[in-house]
Amino acid sequence: MIISLYSVVGIFGKIILGAINDKFGIVASIIYGCGLIILTNVASLVANLTPVAYILAIIFGLGNAIGTVIPPLLASTFFSNKDFGKAYGVMSGALQLGMTTGSLMVAYIFDLTGAYTTAWIVLLILSIVTMSTWLVAYFKGKQYKATI
Repeated sequence: MIISLYSVVGIFGKIILGAINDKFGIVASIIYGCGLIILTNVASLVANLTPVAYILAIIFGLGNAIGTVIPPLLASTFFSNKDFGKAYGVMSGALQLGMTTGSLMVAYIFDLTGAYTTAWIVLLILSIVTMSTWLVAYFKGKQYKATI
């Protein structure tokens, strides 16, 4: 039920994230999307009650759109149509590698500890790192593009 809920909410999450990007720009989109994922990781630490798990699924469904919406937006911001495919391919590959590694890491931590608490803390930290690096990439990319 939880997976179904966040999957349905995720459809609207992509639309909402796109609307935020169109109205407020990519910085707001990054902060909104990553902020929801950070909130998901915090909520995961206390999601031992069923109602909290449903709220967590909604928050995650809204924030999970960052994985498919932000990378092409960042790539299109800095690269021409000629280079977009290569740039997006590299970004998408790195994102897929991170998601695959993250899933395996969560399972490994659970196997070691018998609980997800440490994994949620690690993912919380990695979510903050993701938001920070995407924002740095955006601002550094703008500086670099301005000098070309």
